Amino acid sequence: MAVNTGKVTGRRAVAYESLDDVLVDAERLVAAPKVKMLGNWSLGQMLAHLAGGMHMSIDGTEHRAQSRNASNSSRRVSVSRKPSSISSRV
Repeated sequence: MAVNTGKVTGRRAVAYESLDDVLVDAERLVAAPKVKMLGNWSLGQMLAHLAGGMHMSIDGTEHRAQSRNASNSSRRVSVSRKPSSISSRV
């Protein structure tokens, strides 16, 4: 049964000074004999999600968001690494 993650209590508070601190915490969680996950994902799924986000923040991404409806399917938006240079073509 799916967990409504908006209503989950008991989350641990985390604050990291560096990416090395994130890695240490992830390794500690992986080495722990029992980790209680409070949401719908396994520890492996959560770590893969975080790793993907970290890789994209460093390497960038070629991902293009899919249109929500067919009427917008011809519109393309390209975004560079600089927030000030967002362009839209129709």
